[in-house]
Amino acid sequence: MGLYRLLEHTADIGVELEADSLAELLRQAILSFHDLVDFEPDGPLAGREHQISADTVEELLVNCYNELVFLLEQRLVAVDARILACSETELAVELLCSTLGPEQGLREIKAATWHQLEVTHTTEGWRARVYLDL
Repeated sequence: MGLYRLLEHTADIGVELEADSLAELLRQAILSFHDLVDFEPDGPLAGREHQISADTVEELLVNCYNELVFLLEQRLVAVDARILACSETELAVELLCSTLGPEQGLREIKAATWHQLEVTHTTEGWRARVYLDL
């Protein structure tokens, strides 16, 4: 079981993530996104498979959030996720997305940043902190 907590920061917003596994940590990152943009899903969800890759686990987390930003630019918000495969450099995930209506305005997220980025793995599980540029 994982959790996330939103953090306020000047011109940014941050997320602290905790989970027993890396897969759950990345799932919590995805789940946090619709809270970050102040979105409440309304209507059917459509599954979309995505492959996200990186050279490091930190880059994987940043790329995961940036994939969600890309979807938001297409008027889609991921509200749930099913992890298909996960390593420290690869994520295969089915994102359950809701389409934004033409009248729905959300908090604008520009990108995930490397500022104060942390991803740690201990015997107790995984922890991360990431900030997103508003």
